[in-house]
Amino acid sequence: MNINYKNQYLGYKNIYLYYKKSILLNRQNGGKNNNKTKNNNKIKNNNKKIVVFDFDYTLSKYDLSTEVAMNIGIMDDMDFTIRNVLKFRDYLSPLFRNKEFINFLKKTKSDNVKYYIVSYGLHDMIDYVIKENNFDDIFTDIYTSKIFDLEENHEFVDLLDGKNRFFKKIMREENMTDKKNILFFDDNPKNYEKAILGGYNAVKVNPNTGLTMKNFKDIKEFLGKN
Repeated sequence: MNINYKNQYLGYKNIYLYYKKSILLNRQNGGKNNNKTKNNNKIKNNNKKIVVFDFDYTLSKYDLSTEVAMNIGIMDDMDFTIRNVLKFRDYLSPLFRNKEFINFLKKTKSDNVKYYIVSYGLHDMIDYVIKENNFDDIFTDIYTSKIFDLEENHEFVDLLDGKNRFFKKIMREENMTDKKNILFFDDNPKNYEKAILGGYNAVKVNPNTGLTMKNFKDIKEFLGKN
């Protein structure tokens, strides 16, 4: 090989090796930074508190989501008279007809305090009732069995471990690890028992009344707002 070409070749080779080394170092440093970012993203928020409400016989006094569905014609095979939606307010539990409580929920909702509805009822109907009563700014989300690609308006207590699989999903989305930072209200004894066995806080609701002022105290105590 001609000496000039050889020297030129070695010069290009050294330049190539230099840039190759620089690129590898940058990748390594970038990898470390990315790991730091990933680790930061994985930092769990154990100060966050989540209150979860069942809907029928808890937030409402009846199987209200089905009642609404029948009355606004969604279940048009049922022969029911269409009623004014304001009447559905009378079907809500005493607590959700209490202005002090509603104001409390709206005031306390924040990045570290969130409220969810988890129900085996009909999502669209629950959403309808919530919006018609101006509660939509209270709840972060409404979960029904359709999030697991299961039929709505059917209970899957065994398959979904009561409602524990819903709670696990909430905890993942809210970046939480401590199950004791969830408080759950439900009238179904199986859902209640499975929540307790799963390590969550749970309160059994009287299906004849739905949520009452006593449950307001439970929520205040849980949030440290006594």
